[in-house]
Amino acid sequence: MLLVSLSIVCFCVALFAALLPVSMEYYSLQRFVLCVVIWLTAWLSLIETKQRSKPRRQDNLFLWFCPLLLFFLSGELYLAAYRVEPVMFFLFFFAALGLGMRFSKLAFFEMTVSRVLSVAALFSFVYALVALMNYALALSEGRENLDLALAWGVPNIRYWSHLAAWLIPLLAAAQKKSSLSLFSSIRVVIFVSGSLWWWILFSTSARGAAIGLISGALVGTFLFRRSSLEWARWFFLHSLAGLLSWTVLTQLIPDLLNVSSSPLEVRSGTSGRIPLWFEAWKMSLVQFPLGLGPQSWLTHQTITDAYASGKQFGHPHNMYLLWAAEYGWILICAMVIAAFGVFRRLKVRRQEYLVAKRNATLISGIIVSAVAACVHASVSAVFMAPASMLIGFLVLTLFFAWLQIPAVGSSSVPKQTRGGRFFLRMLAVLIILLGMFWFAEIYRYYHDNLEDRNVYEGQGMMLYTPRFWSHGDYPRQLQKSSGL
Repeated sequence: MLLVSLSIVCFCVALFAALLPVSMEYYSLQRFVLCVVIWLTAWLSLIETKQRSKPRRQDNLFLWFCPLLLFFLSGELYLAAYRVEPVMFFLFFFAALGLGMRFSKLAFFEMTVSRVLSVAALFSFVYALVALMNYALALSEGRENLDLALAWGVPNIRYWSHLAAWLIPLLAAAQKKSSLSLFSSIRVVIFVSGSLWWWILFSTSARGAAIGLISGALVGTFLFRRSSLEWARWFFLHSLAGLLSWTVLTQLIPDLLNVSSSPLEVRSGTSGRIPLWFEAWKMSLVQFPLGLGPQSWLTHQTITDAYASGKQFGHPHNMYLLWAAEYGWILICAMVIAAFGVFRRLKVRRQEYLVAKRNATLISGIIVSAVAACVHASVSAVFMAPASMLIGFLVLTLFFAWLQIPAVGSSSVPKQTRGGRFFLRMLAVLIILLGMFWFAEIYRYYHDNLEDRNVYEGQGMMLYTPRFWSHGDYPRQLQKSSGL
C-alpha cells in the first residue's frame, strides 16, 4: 500500500503540478516534493518491519552500489555555493535501492506492481486528454506549431520526452497486467492513453525518447524472448495507433483547416549539443580522474571557444558527461561497477523466467522503461529534471525490488544481529539529521534563485535555464551581475 500511495503522489505532481492550486511555480514544487519523497523513503527503508521468512540472494545489491553512493556523497567535500545536488543524487539511488530491498521481502510483488501500473495508466490518460483539449483549442484559434500545445506542464518539449521514456513502456505492460485491465473499458482507456502518448512523441519529434524506447524494446525482447512477446505486441500496437493519430490529427486535419502543422522529421543533427558535450569532456580532464565539483558546470571558467560563443544551458544535455565533469571519471567507474552488479542479478532472474517459461509482460515494461531512460540520459537531463526523477524513482524502485526477490531454493534469511540492528538505527538517525541540514540549504538556494530571476530579467533575457530550479543558473548570473 505504501508504494501505491507513493505512486499516486509522484504521478500527480510529475504530470499535474502546473494545475495544482499552489503559489509556488510547478518546477520548484516538483523539486521540493522529490526531495521530500527520497528523504523520507530513504529513512523508511531502514525501519525494521516484521517480514515473512524468505530465501534471499547471496549477493547484496547495495554492495555494488556503495562506491557510487559514496562518490556522490563525497561531492559535499568540494567548495560550492550550494550543497544540494550531491545529497539529492545520493538519496535518489539510496532510497530506490532501500525501498526496493524492503519491497522485495514482502509478498504479492506482482499484485502491487499491477496496481502501480493502473495508477500510471489512469494519470497518463488524463494527461493525454488535456493535451487533446489543448490541441483542439490551438486548432480552433489557428495557432502555428501545434506541437507546442501538446507537451504541457513542462519547461519545454525536452522535459516532456523524459516522461515519455519512462511511461510509454509501462503503458504497454499495463494493457494486460494492470490491476484494472480485467475491465474492458479500462483496457480501452489504457490503449487510448498509450496511443496518445505516442502521438505526442511523433508530433514533437522527441528523438532522444524514441531512440531510448527502441533501444529498451530491443533489450527487453532479447532478454525474455517469447516471454515478452505480449508486451512487445502492445508496445507495437500503441506506437502504430500513435502514428495513425499523428497522420490524422497532426497532418490531415490541420491541412484541411489551413493550419500550420509540424512534419515528422528524423533529424540527423545534434541540436547544438556537440559544443556542450565537448565542453563537458574538457572539464572532466582538468582534474582527472576527479571532477571540478557539484554545479561547477554553472561556475567554471569556459574552456572551449565553441561553448563560449554559443547558447549556454544549465547542463550539457548528457548526464554521464555532466557527472564526469563535476564528480569525475572515478564516479563513472563506480557507475560501471553498479551496472555490473545489476547485470549479474538480471542474468540470474532472466534465467528463472526462461526456465519456468513465465510470462514477462510485467517486468518487461519495467526493464524497458529503465533502459530507455538510461539511454535517453546520454542526450538529455533525465536524472536532473524533477518530474522525470519522480517517475524514475518509482520505476527504479520496482526494478531493484524485482532484482532482489529471493531465488527459489536459496538459503533462508539469517537472523539479524544486534550490531546490524544498531547500525541500521544509527543510519536512520543520520539520514534524518542529514535531511534537516539539506533542506535548510535547499531553501536558501530557492530563495536566491528567486532573487536571481530579477537580475536575469533585468539583463533582457527572459528564457530561464532549468537545472535544480526552473532557473538554475544563479551562480553564473551572480558573477555577471557583479562584473566578475
